[in-house]
Amino acid sequence: MIAAVMTVESEGDPLAWSSADARGLMQILHGPWDPAANINLGASMLAGYYQEFGSWKLALAAYNAGPGAVMSYGGVPPFQETQDYVVLVRYLYREYSHHRLSAGDRSAFSRSLSSFKRLHHVRHLKAGSNHRHPQHGGWGQLGAPGQVAIPDGCDPSTGCRKPPALLPPPPVADPLWPLGGSIDPLGVVSPGP
Repeated sequence: MIAAVMTVESEGDPLAWSSADARGLMQILHGPWDPAANINLGASMLAGYYQEFGSWKLALAAYNAGPGAVMSYGGVPPFQETQDYVVLVRYLYREYSHHRLSAGDRSAFSRSLSSFKRLHHVRHLKAGSNHRHPQHGGWGQLGAPGQVAIPDGCDPSTGCRKPPALLPPPPVADPLWPLGGSIDPLGVVSPGP
């Protein structure tokens, strides 16, 4: 579930940063940049929502739209983004878990993916087998909609959509190579015969 959420939220980019200050792999509002801390906080939030609402569908809706919206509407809010988000994450979760996916599942995923692309003005998202590996381009620019800063003089409530320059987030240490300045052996290892 965490991998599916990270795929949709940030495309697996630990430096993903939204104009609302959602940060990192799990896109936590004002959250930590450290990948491990970001994942732990996001996982804790998801677990709390699951405990509160009793289903992954509602937990995912709360993660996307907020628990207040889920309570106000008595279920998944009627926001297209949230409805698409729930379908996309649940589909990826089932796929990553090697569950059998029906033609109906694939159709719902494709519809939600198309809608999500329209809502976020994303051009490079791709459905299909490549989306299992976002780092290899299967998800295209999924993290991009939130990775822009609000331009000076632009009020987000008016729907301003000018593409400003991306502000660089603080640097993140490589969580997989804790030895700082030394050479990461994975960067110099060649595949075997």
